Amino acid sequence: MRKVLTALLCVFLLAGCGSKEHKNKTVVYTPKPAEESAAEEITEETVKYDIDLADMSSTVIFAEISNMMNAPQDYEGKYIRIKGFLKLDDSEGEMLFNCVVPDATQCCLNGIRFYRTGEYKYPDDYPEEGTEIIVEGTFSYIEDTYLTVLCLDDAVMYMD
Repeated sequence: MRKVLTALLCVFLLAGCGSKEHKNKTVVYTPKPAEESAAEEITEETVKYDIDLADMSSTVIFAEISNMMNAPQDYEGKYIRIKGFLKLDDSEGEMLFNCVVPDATQCCLNGIRFYRTGEYKYPDDYPEEGTEIIVEGTFSYIEDTYLTVLCLDDAVMYMD
């Protein structure tokens, strides 16, 4: 009986880290026009964050991103700062950039897609995938039939 319970527990734990392939999704993003004020230098003293996750542990960041997935409308329009790792995604025919954070066991990733203002080109203006980065921007989200994509618009990316 003990072996059966242990086996079931392992199955349930591993199922939580699995992924489902979603078909028929359409995610369209139209970038907002960059304002001239976005060109001014951003420093710690000039920015006020609604939510600053950059100095939190990966466990706290992972949990907060999970909350954002569950109730994205509660975060919409907030200025957010997050620390994670650059993850590239070109599965939709264009290069998309994400700041991802692993959970405490390093088995699952949670993250936020970001759209930078300005003229940035890949790979010239981006570090290597997996590099630790900090991204800040205005929270938005895209809902689709099968998933919610978290985004930071008008984002600024820099390395820690």
